[in-house]
Amino acid sequence: AQILYGGAGGLAISDASTNFNSGTFGQAIAAGDQFGYSVDVVEDVGQGGTPSPDAYALAIGVPGATVGGHDDAGALAVRAAYDGGTEDFWITQDTEGIPGAAEAGDRFGHAVSCGFFGGEPTLVDCVVGIPNEDIGALTDAGAATLVQDIYFNDELVGVALDQDAPGVPNSAEAGDGYGSSVDTIRVGG
Repeated sequence: AQILYGGAGGLAISDASTNFNSGTFGQAIAAGDQFGYSVDVVEDVGQGGTPSPDAYALAIGVPGATVGGHDDAGALAVRAAYDGGTEDFWITQDTEGIPGAAEAGDRFGHAVSCGFFGGEPTLVDCVVGIPNEDIGALTDAGAATLVQDIYFNDELVGVALDQDAPGVPNSAEAGDGYGSSVDTIRVGG
């Protein structure tokens, strides 16, 4: 994944860019990982103490990542800037605080959308799509995980969302692929 910097005149046509790959996040680069399959970033101009941009979260989906020997279990690479520094980390369904478990073919990170909609109202959260997650005996019914307050790698809290979860319409069915795409919107202030 590559960030191209822009300004009033458009994107910079120069070497001014930042490149990311699995190695940026302390992981081995492997064929088939699909690093950058999904990408979202949110600037949080309300946070103080951090140079411009004040704070941000960059989330990069890696749905083909092998996790714990499980092919295509998937991962999310995160760069979080907060309080004057940046932190790079890797989130999977085996990460403490994240619901579920990494399983072959889940494709955690197939889709990602970040915003402000759970946890602390002033901190960025991300919704991560897991379209091939099995729900009970329902193969590939799909799910999503809301990762709250993404800035703090050691304090992650995930909320599981699927069509059998309270407040989610309809019901899970085999092959639904729930979580194939996700989007978010900030409600209120």
